[in-house]
Amino acid sequence: MVVHYCGSNDIGYAYDSWVSYEKVAQNAIDNTRAYVQQLEELWPDVRVLLIGIIAGPKRHEEGNTGYIKAINAGYHKLCLERTTTRRFFDLNPTLSENLDPGDILGQPLRDLYLPDGVHYHPQAYEIFREQLKPAIEQLREESTGLREESTGLREESTGLRVASEGRRPLGGSRHEVPPGL
Repeated sequence: MVVHYCGSNDIGYAYDSWVSYEKVAQNAIDNTRAYVQQLEELWPDVRVLLIGIIAGPKRHEEGNTGYIKAINAGYHKLCLERTTTRRFFDLNPTLSENLDPGDILGQPLRDLYLPDGVHYHPQAYEIFREQLKPAIEQLREESTGLREESTGLREESTGLRVASEGRRPLGGSRHEVPPGL
């Protein structure tokens, strides 16, 4: 299983460098699509949980919420293309207040962020864990087709697929990207 959060720095790059937000948004979606497809080529049974970009206070101040919505919609669409192995998860409703009907972002709960408006206080990570755990468990339960008997692989508690009998984890450590990605 791969839990993927990526794209928020792309929005910051567009703000800092005067690159078109539309181009940055489309690049984030295209790059994520390519990454997920490469994972699926290497491991056809891989489960992927794409986490939407979080619209923190700084992104609101910069006026980037429209692009965040566009990227998240692209991520969601990517997951709908293969619902058996991909899921989209949006943390924004949990990290926001004053949600209007139809507004998926609302205003960020500032007490969850450090003064820079980008990075999180430790309590935010607890919310992430509480919110993501059921989605991760559901994907794990759905991945029962990955049985040691049929594939020679098992899952360790780290979530890495490991070849049986002491072989090294496929793809190296959990922080290392497999060759070719």
